[in-house]
Amino acid sequence: MKIQRLLFVLFVLFVLQGFIVNSFAADNSAEAKEFRIAASVDDVSTLERLLDAKQVDVDAANNFGKTALMMAVENGQFAAVVRLLNSGANVNKRTVAGSTALTFAAENNEYEMTAMLLENNADINNRTRSGWNAMIAAAINNFKEITEQLLFKGANPNSIDLEGNTALMLASSRGHIDILKLLLDNKADIEFTNLNGDSALIIAASKGQAASVSYLLMRGANVNAANNNGENGLILSVSNGHVDVVKVLLSSPAIDVNHQDLDGITALNEALSMGSSTGSMVKLLKAAGAK
Repeated sequence: MKIQRLLFVLFVLFVLQGFIVNSFAADNSAEAKEFRIAASVDDVSTLERLLDAKQVDVDAANNFGKTALMMAVENGQFAAVVRLLNSGANVNKRTVAGSTALTFAAENNEYEMTAMLLENNADINNRTRSGWNAMIAAAINNFKEITEQLLFKGANPNSIDLEGNTALMLASSRGHIDILKLLLDNKADIEFTNLNGDSALIIAASKGQAASVSYLLMRGANVNAANNNGENGLILSVSNGHVDVVKVLLSSPAIDVNHQDLDGITALNEALSMGSSTGSMVKLLKAAGAK
């Protein structure tokens, strides 16, 4: 755990260093604005006119750090992207928030655009200010083909955001089963924990994602894993009123129904403290041997 936290601190410092190095001055000249608008609507003739006349820097950015290439990618304008790349646009330039053309392509489900950017040396490991890389952006949005494409190109299935969450955790919290399968098939660590000590299973349970919990258990997730507060999936699913998740967890032969968190609270204690709203959960827990 100490090694994992040390690596996380180094990762944060690396990300922050990237933003310091990436400082820029916005270009809000009339020509630069026209150039960026042209890129966003696939107006290649205007791009060529401004470039040929040397009236604009191909990487001229607005106040948010967005360049013409980013705007073209974000709007799915393939021809404009080709022209800009051929004109030397910096494929790895970042916005103020740390987004790149590749992260925009991934989060907008632009498969062919993603492929083109990768062919033009887009850095697959570039991260946004929140720590998301293109693979995490694709996974969290349930874009299976792009997630698979990025993994095939070498994306780390266990890369983390600034809270220590992996793509597996983020996908599990949203019930993206196809993404879970894809990540686990590509060696994602099913027991990896974030800064709070939550595993993908714990997160899925706390969010009420019964299908995610069921799938993770099928793939071998530890049903009794607990976070830094000693809370496991059962306690958190009870405290959040997720009856379906409680049923799934109790169906596991390995479940410790009497597990206590760091305050000595069990799932049954939690259910009883919540009153009549958890009556069905109290019955389920007692039937499973809770004391």
